[in-house]
Amino acid sequence: MEPKLFLERLRLCHSGKVSELAYFGLTWNQWAKFAKMTRDLDYGCDFNSGRETCSGKKAHYYGATAKEKCCCGGCRSHSGYLTLIPNNGEIIKEIVSLYDKEHGFWRKKKGCILPIEYRSATCIAYRCNEARKKRNGMLESCGFGVEALEQMILYFLETTRSDKLSATQIRTIIKELIKTSTNNL
Repeated sequence: MEPKLFLERLRLCHSGKVSELAYFGLTWNQWAKFAKMTRDLDYGCDFNSGRETCSGKKAHYYGATAKEKCCCGGCRSHSGYLTLIPNNGEIIKEIVSLYDKEHGFWRKKKGCILPIEYRSATCIAYRCNEARKKRNGMLESCGFGVEALEQMILYFLETTRSDKLSATQIRTIIKELIKTSTNNL
């Protein structure tokens, strides 16, 4: 697909745009650092058992409740939850090269193939119920080891999903998480 056609589709489907700022008013560099911090978290996805989504429901099935199907299912029919793209021609070409007209960024048994630093806030914050159940309680320590930082990120993601924070609060917390990870790990 041509970049111009993809951008037009993005605008029509999601009011998406090319932007200097990423989600919550962060720069793309800040967003990429935060997104990379979430790379190794357990999202509860299971793409290795022949499933089409992490919960086993077909990706185009929308009759299920949120507990029965994965948030990722919508990627099959459109450009997923992507609403912003960095204002960088090379990155736009990279994103477009990964996009498939039929399946978006979704690939069976793999999930999303879009690099994590370009995924939307919805994709970064969503975790399937089983992964949330496995989490061993709330943040228990205030140390700055890897486990404590991971717990802080998980708690933040769950709070973000509940829509209890403003964009300013989210931006501030992400900046603090980035600073904490840079200074203490």
